[in-house]
Amino acid sequence: MVIQGRILSLLILIAYFLMYYYLTNQQRTGKRKISIRTFPAIEAIPEAIGRCAEMGTPLFFYTGWSRGSISNPVAGPMLMAGINVLGYTTRLCINRGVQPIYFNEVADSLSFAEDTLRSAYRMENKSEEYDPNMIIYQPGQGPMLSTYMSMLEEKKPGACLVIGSPSYETIILGEAGKVVGAMQIGGTANINQLAFMIATMDYALINEEIYAVSAAISNDVDNLACIAAEDILKVFLLALIAIGFSLAFARIPWIINFLGV
Repeated sequence: MVIQGRILSLLILIAYFLMYYYLTNQQRTGKRKISIRTFPAIEAIPEAIGRCAEMGTPLFFYTGWSRGSISNPVAGPMLMAGINVLGYTTRLCINRGVQPIYFNEVADSLSFAEDTLRSAYRMENKSEEYDPNMIIYQPGQGPMLSTYMSMLEEKKPGACLVIGSPSYETIILGEAGKVVGAMQIGGTANINQLAFMIATMDYALINEEIYAVSAAISNDVDNLACIAAEDILKVFLLALIAIGFSLAFARIPWIINFLGV
């Protein structure tokens, strides 16, 4: 029975890689274009930036702790997805004359964030306006929370974006943002923090949506193919579960045995 479960897992893995290769090849040859639907949280970012422009305040952006490193297999991808959204948001801020302030506490992600911000200004032909002081680096969750909240009270930003891999600080930052009246947009795949994010944010990207948004923003062929292949396999597995459920009622247990681990 254990062998059967492992064989099925292997077959699913092989099917994923084949689908990924096929979709990547289709995109690069121009035979297929993968598009990702829009999300209310991303559509609200221009509104948040416009609010900052009207109020004459900066926009705060925080990508989370990532358990101390982008090499963390669970939290690291969330933080990198947040940095992709940071680049998109920064370009919109440049066009509206809004200053983004980015909070970072993960040392090995700092160079990626700096390059993303510089690239945003360069792509908008305003490299001379880039200010390294817009990045607030403070290692450690406690010190970062203190820094963020003190600047929140001082500058009273019109909008705060918390997208990436926040931990227990999610509800603290969310409530603090509400107190100063900031419009808040959040997003994470950390299921332990989703409830707090939904409760305190005006808009939220839930679970894998942050990866889909990151792929759509970067327009990277590999990322788009990865998301599409995952969605196709999810539909297949849901269909397989439905078939197995029906066969179980009909007292035909072979598919259940095959899926057993």
